[in-house]
Amino acid sequence: MQDVAVQTTRLSLKAVQDSSAMKAIAVMTMLFLPGTFFAALFSMPLLKWDGSDIIQEKFWMYWAFTVPTTLVVFIVWKFLTMGYIGFVMRCVRRLKGVIFREW
Repeated sequence: MQDVAVQTTRLSLKAVQDSSAMKAIAVMTMLFLPGTFFAALFSMPLLKWDGSDIIQEKFWMYWAFTVPTTLVVFIVWKFLTMGYIGFVMRCVRRLKGVIFREW
């Protein structure tokens, strides 16, 4: 019986390690994907290496789209992982129960 408990503990520790590795991969993807998307979308030749001015005048557009989008991605991720969606759904179910009980 004790052997099963030890194996279960080891398995749960491995699952936690695997989960944290997957979370790190997801965070890095969320960090770089919006910038990659907008760079591809605009096909941005915003850096001109053969001139004296390397950064072109419309380079600000890249940051104007990328930074807010990245922030939105992280905010949505935070809401989803903290369970706010589940919390809202539980509140809606409770309200439904209260409303339908009164009828």
